[in-house]
Amino acid sequence: MTGAGRGTGLGLLAALCILAAGPPAPAEPAGSPRESQPSAPLPPAEPDDYRLDNYRSPVPLTLRGGEVVDTASLARRLADSQTIIVDVLPQELRPPKLAPDNVWLPPAHAAIPGAVWLPNVGYGRLPPPLLAYFTDSLRRITGGDQDRPLVFYCRANCWMSWNAARRALSLGYRRVLWYPDGIDAWQAAGNPTSPVKPFGTPPGQP
Repeated sequence: MTGAGRGTGLGLLAALCILAAGPPAPAEPAGSPRESQPSAPLPPAEPDDYRLDNYRSPVPLTLRGGEVVDTASLARRLADSQTIIVDVLPQELRPPKLAPDNVWLPPAHAAIPGAVWLPNVGYGRLPPPLLAYFTDSLRRITGGDQDRPLVFYCRANCWMSWNAARRALSLGYRRVLWYPDGIDAWQAAGNPTSPVKPFGTPPGQP
């Protein structure tokens, strides 16, 4: 085969390879979703003190000195009569502009079955009456046994349960658990709830 023939054959072979590979993929325009899609933000680290504001925001993955539990492990713990579930969601208070002679019924509060509701104890700073209520309530519900497992929860991305769990650790409770996914994940998993009233007589919201 002459040099020209070989060149023609090679050209045909290259063309056939291009056809077999198919047309080239179009270039994605700048700023396309694939290029601009941000990565998920990392969870925050645990602070050195209580969270004092922005309570409804991303929470850490850990609780120093305690244990973090998910929905499945919490459901298993409900069968353990020694475990005490503590709901720390705030209590909705009487509207300040409501006339004194008007009857006001606070909305029903749905909780994990068997939970003890200690409202308003998850704030970063607790005034003395509220701190005394928290301290006394834990002593009463545990019978003074600081080895009783205590599981604290509120809502998803809610620092109030983290604050309350940390505060229980500071009071000497040794088996403190934190359920960061809260009542939102509990209900999303199809688990039941039950109405609950505040434990004892909680002071007002700080």
